[in-house]
Amino acid sequence: MSQHKNCASCGTGMLEGTPYAGGRPRWNCLNPDCPRKKNRPAGSSRITAQSPSTDNQAESGPTVLFEENQEERTGTVTYHGGKAPSNKEIFRMCGLDPDVWEVTGRKVKTSQVSGRTGARREGKNTKYDWGTFTNVHLSLTLRKRGVDSMKAVEGAVRLLRENAPGKPGKASEQAPGPKSHPDSCMLELGLVDHHFGMLSWSKETGQDYDLKIAEHWYERGIRDMLEKTAPFYVDKILMPVGHDFLHCNDPTYLTPAAGNRLDMEGRYSRIFEVAISSAVRAVQACLERAPVEVVLVPGNHDPQTSYHVAKYIEAWFRNDSRVEVDAGPNPVKYRDWGINLLGMVHGAVTKPDRLPSMLLLHNRKKLQRCSRYEMHIGHFHSRGSWKMHGGMEEGGVTVRTLPSLASKDFWTHSKGWERTHRAVEGYLWGMDKGYHGHFSCEYDMNEAADIAG
Repeated sequence: MSQHKNCASCGTGMLEGTPYAGGRPRWNCLNPDCPRKKNRPAGSSRITAQSPSTDNQAESGPTVLFEENQEERTGTVTYHGGKAPSNKEIFRMCGLDPDVWEVTGRKVKTSQVSGRTGARREGKNTKYDWGTFTNVHLSLTLRKRGVDSMKAVEGAVRLLRENAPGKPGKASEQAPGPKSHPDSCMLELGLVDHHFGMLSWSKETGQDYDLKIAEHWYERGIRDMLEKTAPFYVDKILMPVGHDFLHCNDPTYLTPAAGNRLDMEGRYSRIFEVAISSAVRAVQACLERAPVEVVLVPGNHDPQTSYHVAKYIEAWFRNDSRVEVDAGPNPVKYRDWGINLLGMVHGAVTKPDRLPSMLLLHNRKKLQRCSRYEMHIGHFHSRGSWKMHGGMEEGGVTVRTLPSLASKDFWTHSKGWERTHRAVEGYLWGMDKGYHGHFSCEYDMNEAADIAG
């Protein structure tokens, strides 16, 4: 049950009292301009829904309070009542659109409250019956969904309609693939952690990085690696997508796990369009050399966005039989090529010393025909390798961390994680001879300053 009386601070008569333990009211003014609200954050608003008054507090309806912080694009819902409603019911009470708001947290507390359970007239007096009933206090934390994400989807669809080759249901014209050679091999592109959309200012970090710079280094890394490996016969190119391909996962520009604020450049739709366009051009460049398999390896910055990128590539090349896309939800991917067994995972969650046992456990049927085992991870933005036996009597599993072409952001710089060079690596795998070796294209970290200017 809620009560109302005039507010002494603003005099508008919008003071609301809601009962809590002991049946006493807690008073809150509903006037957003009331001086009592001077500590409320700027840009906030409030919506209150209360039930009609009744003498029976145990049967009185709930009180729901919704507050929105427009600057932070967040909201909170506070509910008092006798039964905990579902999130859907809360949205209906407050008139909230589930397509606009998403729930980020829910807490429920219950307590036994003393209050009136009924009333009766005895002559001129009113007698109340008292008892205890359960009071539920529920709080929801909300976050506004990024409306900019719809613009990103619309822009991606527009690019597909205007530029994708071929027509639905008809095969597009294809250049013939390379003829097989006894020394042919598979080229694995180790281009990871590119962080499209990340913004870095040289006066803060010593290096500039933005969309234009990211686009330049991605295409240059692909081009230079294809030129370096040109003397080799390549039957297939393995191209991972993900591995923090984008710096953000949605228009809130917060990390998915911890909710930390990211340094981003521009609108989400613009970032997404530049990233997918670069990915498509990279596949097209690789197709001039050999058929391409694109493999999704989700990162900790872009677990959902990288999936959208992979599906976009799949849609773009839907009529080209030379392009195969694996956009499966498993964050760990394995590929066997001849005697080689390769594993790919981003590496932000799984510790490197657990990767060998994962590879051996998940690929028991392939161990008999494979003799070269490697796991490749990103996340650390620098190269490294370990030889781990993982329970095997002979040989072992090599775990490699792959370098990055991205610059450092302010958070990375403040942690002291410095690099002198940016790099991309390419690995050559023979069907019968195994590991042929790998190439590295390295660039000075400060070379990006000329591009930014």
